[in-house]
Amino acid sequence: MSERTHLWITVGGLVLVALLLLASNAVAGNMVELPDTHPEDAIALQSNSFWTSGWMDIATGTARPFTHNLGGNPDDYAVELWFLDTDASGIGINRRNYGGLEVNGSWHGAHWQELTANTVKVYCHSDDVVADRIRIQVWIPPTSPDYDSEWMPINPGQTITFTHNLDITATDLTVSLWFRGVTRGIHHFGYGGLAVDGPQKMLGAHWHNLTDNTVQVTRHPDDTDVEQVRVVVVHGDPPDYDSLVAFGGWKSIH
Repeated sequence: MSERTHLWITVGGLVLVALLLLASNAVAGNMVELPDTHPEDAIALQSNSFWTSGWMDIATGTARPFTHNLGGNPDDYAVELWFLDTDASGIGINRRNYGGLEVNGSWHGAHWQELTANTVKVYCHSDDVVADRIRIQVWIPPTSPDYDSEWMPINPGQTITFTHNLDITATDLTVSLWFRGVTRGIHHFGYGGLAVDGPQKMLGAHWHNLTDNTVQVTRHPDDTDVEQVRVVVVHGDPPDYDSLVAFGGWKSIH
């Protein structure tokens, strides 16, 4: 079977609807009301094409294994990892420091790695305070992507331009990027870039410069884990909410 990485969330599609139903959580002021976390509820949601861990505790500085048992080609899967801050800090459901963050020797955030046909691991860094619980979901998307780069080797410090040729306004597209390497397998460690102090290093990779027909991926110069990258671009249905529409353009953030 040829490798086809279906890594996206189809905006407005049935998969997103299912995810949103699973993500019910109330945040009032600074108090977080925990979502239902009973393991039996998570088990009831399993199917041959969709699996969820439900909300699970994770200890800092540990890699927690999960068994999804989809049993197919991991290149056909989509993966999503969310965090839940359970104290009164007001962070709630979040992806703060997704992929990892290092500050003065302290490590924060979480990431997934070692995706296989039946398992995946979630690693929570040693000093993290907002991923008290995590929820990881693995599923097989119902349709093929509009563009799939397949796995491509990339060198440290290299930028690759991928030509998807969809000729569609960039803000109407969804982009997914996965990493692969010998040590972590298929993973998201260092997603978006990870700066490490003493000595200064830049790890990971990110995508950027999305246009109507191209997108670029850069691997940072000191990275050791992103030996290959794969890019998927999808033109999905319009989302139920789009801040670009709601605010009449891009919103400044300070």
